[in-house]
Amino acid sequence: MDETSWANGSYADVHSRIKGKKMSKGGQHVLVLDTKRRYVYGYTARHKYFERKPPFTQEGPAEVKRLLDTLDGLIVGAARPKEDVRRQIFDEPPHICMDNHFSGDHVCKYIGEKGYKATMTCRRDRLPKTIEKKYLHHKKDISVDYRTKAARFMHPIVAVKDVLQPPGSEAKDYSLCHVSFQSTGSTNISTVNALDKVELYVRKRTKGRGKTKRTWGIEMNEGRESYLKNYSAVDKIDQELGEWALNYFTWKWWHAPMRHGKAIGYSQAYHLYCHCAEGTVRPEWKVEKPLSAPEFRAKLAAQMCRYRAANLEYPGDRSMRNATRLSSKKRSRRGRNRMETRLEKCEDDKFRVSYRMFLDAKAPRGGSSRLCSDNLQLLKEHLNSFEKACKGRCQMCGYEKCYMKCKKCNKHCCFKSELGMASVSCSIDMHDDNFFGLAMDDRVELFGEMKSRFKKATTTEVNKNKKHIQKLRKKYEEDMGNSD
Repeated sequence: MDETSWANGSYADVHSRIKGKKMSKGGQHVLVLDTKRRYVYGYTARHKYFERKPPFTQEGPAEVKRLLDTLDGLIVGAARPKEDVRRQIFDEPPHICMDNHFSGDHVCKYIGEKGYKATMTCRRDRLPKTIEKKYLHHKKDISVDYRTKAARFMHPIVAVKDVLQPPGSEAKDYSLCHVSFQSTGSTNISTVNALDKVELYVRKRTKGRGKTKRTWGIEMNEGRESYLKNYSAVDKIDQELGEWALNYFTWKWWHAPMRHGKAIGYSQAYHLYCHCAEGTVRPEWKVEKPLSAPEFRAKLAAQMCRYRAANLEYPGDRSMRNATRLSSKKRSRRGRNRMETRLEKCEDDKFRVSYRMFLDAKAPRGGSSRLCSDNLQLLKEHLNSFEKACKGRCQMCGYEKCYMKCKKCNKHCCFKSELGMASVSCSIDMHDDNFFGLAMDDRVELFGEMKSRFKKATTTEVNKNKKHIQKLRKKYEEDMGNSD
């Protein structure tokens, strides 16, 4: 966790308090990043409009509390509001690494009671209150001489406190460990649930090669090594942001944080590309020679220059002005031509849904899936959600006076065509994997066809589509590890 800064050199009102001359100003965002992958897990803007409640009245501690409350919803099994649809990715509360701006006894207590782990440098004015200052590194200016250099190789100062909660308390037990940084300065390290031992050891360092290669030892302890290895994620993101060079002259100062946010998004896109290119997400996505960061930026820029909303290549393009001003025939033709490049061509020369489309429908990121062939409980929920609604067109048979609607899918569909239960057909077919790609919205959104030309699929087409979907389901089960 660390702050990232955006600079601004405009002549806007943000400079009104500067006297005599105009100069660059800016602001900061606070990010929670993955140490290795550089993925952003949490974000908060740094400004005065957030309410600060005691004891979190200082800027850094208030931001820690705000971000930890955001991360709670990412822990598997954690309770969260219905509108929070983020995927829960942490099996346990993660380990947070921070600098001294976020330190304090109340911060360590809050982190420990929630079950998180943390390593942070500790400010001299926020040292543990239960320990006399004379026993800790607290001096501001330390002279670098033989005495301080020799002290680096003495055992570090270590203070440990185990906090046990009373029975019935929702707060969790935790362990605090305060360690000296073991350098010529007066730095301290505070940890929560992070260290099980602390001792002095020497870490080997090398520089150069061949005859000019030299080797030396550097003093180290577990607290210092944990901090140095995990803290630099935001600094490395800042370095990448500079390489994107999203700069242009404008008097609109609010463009500066917008450009900064876009650069962070572009940087995340490259790390996602590298992760997918390794083949660990999907074996078929593996790339033998992934693009370097400069090559990725160049290719991304070329794709953006060729982008036209009228080509209907991406979701949302149909709502852009360049697409809506086209006639319906041209829009349908362009959409169909683009869709054919993303669909899968079968042996009978017919285009059907691709595995990627099936995967998006089978395991959507937000909400539940429409496809319920292997989940009877989910099918039950869909059928129970059917209610009377205004007149609409059935997704499966195209009947124009359909007054039933699946509330879970938010789509019109005939529940049954006659009085008897033997006529229940469309409501089952719409939630059947084998009919994916044959529904009206599937033909419009995936195939680029016009809704007015939709017709119910024939028995022959249903059987051919069923064979194709079975192949996709087999591949899906193998990828999910359920082939047995």
